[in-house]
Amino acid sequence: MRNFDQSAESNRDELARVIKGYQGYSSPKHRIKTDQAFRIFLLQQLNSANKRLPQFEKLIQNLASQGNVDPLKRIRSTVKMLINSLENPCYSDQAFFSKEDISPEKLSQLYIYDLQLKGQVEILEDELEQLDADIEDQEITDILNHLYDLTDGLNQALTEREFLIMGD
Repeated sequence: MRNFDQSAESNRDELARVIKGYQGYSSPKHRIKTDQAFRIFLLQQLNSANKRLPQFEKLIQNLASQGNVDPLKRIRSTVKMLINSLENPCYSDQAFFSKEDISPEKLSQLYIYDLQLKGQVEILEDELEQLDADIEDQEITDILNHLYDLTDGLNQALTEREFLIMGD
């Protein structure tokens, strides 16, 4: 059990180093602030990525393949859905935020989801930042599929995190 607690603490500390206001979920007084700080961090990253999507759209429109429009629409739709979920969380009135004792397993799982989401939004932003005009037409489908997989993975992790919070 001690290793379990140390792992959760290590994950929490890693998140706190990167995310301003991230204090962890162990006490009720920190949960709302931590959740807000975390959602703000994710929103900043997603908004930054979302601003790059129109540039990418222009880039791929200059290339011949019209079949790339639908995957790009799915990516844009998923990013908008993620932003909406973060701006309007479905779990804000849950007992999780006032409950005194949260199991170490649940805390650990929350930190794992938070680390996963943090990493995925950073990868998405980096991937969009590194796109350039040297993309070949045949690469676009692979790039779009990769970007969609990233956004879909973000959506799945965020949904699982929400279910974990609402399961209290």
